[in-house]
Amino acid sequence: MAKDSEISTAKTTAQLANVPGRHFASLSVHPNSEEILFLEFKPDELQSVSRLLRYHLKTGDLRYYDLPTDYVYLDASFSPSGKYIVMRRAPNIKGNEDARRQAYASSEIAMMNSDGTDLKVIPLKAGLKMAPVMSHDDKYIAYWRATQRPDGSKSFAAGFDVWEVDLRTGKEQPFAGIYEFFSGGQINYLKGNARLLVDGDMPASNDLPGRTQGNFGKWLDEYNVKNNRSYTYVLNRGNRSLPDPLFTNINAPSFTSLDQDGNIYFKGYKPGGGFIKTKSFGNASDFVKWDYPWKSMGVVSMANVLPNGSAMIFLFLYLDSPHRDRTNLGIGMLNFKNEKWTQLEIPSLKVASIFSKSKNAQ
Repeated sequence: MAKDSEISTAKTTAQLANVPGRHFASLSVHPNSEEILFLEFKPDELQSVSRLLRYHLKTGDLRYYDLPTDYVYLDASFSPSGKYIVMRRAPNIKGNEDARRQAYASSEIAMMNSDGTDLKVIPLKAGLKMAPVMSHDDKYIAYWRATQRPDGSKSFAAGFDVWEVDLRTGKEQPFAGIYEFFSGGQINYLKGNARLLVDGDMPASNDLPGRTQGNFGKWLDEYNVKNNRSYTYVLNRGNRSLPDPLFTNINAPSFTSLDQDGNIYFKGYKPGGGFIKTKSFGNASDFVKWDYPWKSMGVVSMANVLPNGSAMIFLFLYLDSPHRDRTNLGIGMLNFKNEKWTQLEIPSLKVASIFSKSKNAQ
C-alpha cells in the first residue's frame, strides 16, 4: 500500500467558471484527439429531448447528428478505433415517472459509422441497458444490463451486471459473473479485448463470498472497511468470481479512464477530492494527484485522456457544487503540462450545424 508521502500532489491553477446552466452527458473523445462527443438535454424537457453533439477542440465547430426524434439518446461513445459510435436510446415517451420507467425498460443499443451513416439497432433481449462501449477490434460491445424496480421505488433499476454481445454472431451473455451491483459506472476495454476496467457500485449477489440472505448490511460494512469503498475492478471474460477491487489505498475511487499508453486515471479522495494517475492496477506508489480547484466541486463523468501535442488533456463533466442538480453542468479540461483547469465554452445549440443524415434505422 502506498503511503501518503508516496502520492505526489501536483500544483494547479484554476480557470473554471461556474457551470452554465446546461445539461451535458456521456463525454467521449475521438482517437484523433481533436474532437469530442457528448449529449445535451434541453433542461425544460429533460429526458425527452436530447442532441448528440460533436465538438472540435481546435476550431470550436459544433455539429449535431440528425437522429430519429422518436427516441431519446442517453449514452454515446466513440469506438477506440474512431470508426463507429455506439449509443443507448429509449422511446421518446413524454410523461410522468412511470412513463419514463416504461421507456427505459425498452432501451436499445444502436451503432453507426462516426460520419453518421448506417445507423442500426443491435438485436438484443429486451430490458434496461446502459453505457455501451466497443472493443478495440470493433468486434464486441460491452454494456450494463439491469432489472427494473417496482413502481414507487427510489431508483429505476438495480441488479446491474456487465454483458457483452459478439457483433459477428449476435450472441450476448454476461461478460464475467453475476454480481448484482446497485448501479453501473464506466466501462473500458483493455488492450487485447479480453478484459474490462469497470466501475460498479456495491455488489449485492447472495453468491458472493461471505454473503448470505439477510446479511448484506454487515457484509457491506466489512467490505468497505477492508477495501476503502472501492468498486473498481478488472473483469476477465468468462471468469465468474468477483476479483479484488483496485486502488484500495484511495478512498472511493471511481470514473476510471485510460490514455493511449495504458495509464489509468480516476477520481478519488486522498484526503481531498481530485484526479489521480497511475500506471498500475494495484496499490502502487506511482500515484500523482491533481486536487480539485475548489472543495465543493463535484465531478459526475470523465472521458479518456487525449494527447494534445506534448501535453495531456483530461476532459470531465462537473458541477460547481455537489448540491446543484444536473441541469447545471460544465465541460472542464485539465492540462497536465501547464497544470491548468479550464472550462470549455461550448457554443449554443442554436448555432450548431447538422453533421449528417442518420435515419437508416427504424
